[in-house]
Amino acid sequence: MDNLELLRAVILLVGWPLLIVGALYIFYNAYNFYKAVNSTPIAKLVPIFAITTIITMISLGLVSTYYMMSDLEDGVRHVLPIFIIWFVLMMLILIYSHRMDKKALRYNDLLIALDRSKSDFITISSHQLRTPLSGIKWITELLLANKIIIETSEIKEKINNIHHSTDKMLALISNLLYIVKLDTGKMVIHKTEFDIVHTLTSIINQLTPNSEKNNQTIKLINNISQEVLIKSDKTLIEEIIKNITSNAINHGSKNSEIKVTLGMDEGKKNHLEISINNQGEVIDKHRMTNMFERYSREEATGSIGEVGGLGLYIARSFARLINARIEVCSDNISGTTFKIKLH
Repeated sequence: MDNLELLRAVILLVGWPLLIVGALYIFYNAYNFYKAVNSTPIAKLVPIFAITTIITMISLGLVSTYYMMSDLEDGVRHVLPIFIIWFVLMMLILIYSHRMDKKALRYNDLLIALDRSKSDFITISSHQLRTPLSGIKWITELLLANKIIIETSEIKEKINNIHHSTDKMLALISNLLYIVKLDTGKMVIHKTEFDIVHTLTSIINQLTPNSEKNNQTIKLINNISQEVLIKSDKTLIEEIIKNITSNAINHGSKNSEIKVTLGMDEGKKNHLEISINNQGEVIDKHRMTNMFERYSREEATGSIGEVGGLGLYIARSFARLINARIEVCSDNISGTTFKIKLH
């Protein structure tokens, strides 16, 4: 009996301190790992796994303690082998978790460095590409403005195509730079007061040449007043509206009208709603779930940009930065409507 009591005392005096120290060590390592790599999905699983392990160990300790206290002989005889196995496993977990943590953090540092190199490469390449493209755009604008040089409609059409392609390339480069800023957290918000009606008119004027290629017209409908002042980041709002309107042009039917409507949000007081409506192919529910992803793909073709792509991803990301929301609905009767809800 004395030997059994001694064994019980050893199990309790060794087991519980080791259990407490081990639980704290596992939780501490899991927390540090989460802080170091919280941008990865596995970072969320590690603390959950650690907490689950700790709860399981404490529950096992409580059951074993109660069993040994209520029935000394059977309790010690059954708990002792479990305790020995648990003790060995606990020591192995502590040793190997320390080693694996070091490796995981080292690999994470390498991934961060690789991601930084990727972002730097995109930024430098984009700036290098923008310079010659801006020069080409400037030359085409000069040629289009000079009626003497452009003698035939065929030449004018080709220069227009060059000008249009240059605009698309410059827009793509801008989108790549925006994505780098979003990924690195370097997107800064600058709030200023501006007239949203004037902004909408300016954007429509910029995008009208693109819509005219499809014989589309863009109509602004202002249901509030001639001047609506808001305080937000003008650049981000312009990009949101421009990207969604460009998407409406690209996916809208030819010889149709695109309606840009400014009104009050019926659901919330003092909130504006900008809706952009086009008539075209209906977006089904499956495509609508991933259309705001960075590179949404159409499963049937495997191509990027059928619905979504960089433009809509950037629009949603910018909307989140300024606490705005983007909603979309699509049917055969009303067409496709994007609603931008702003303060």
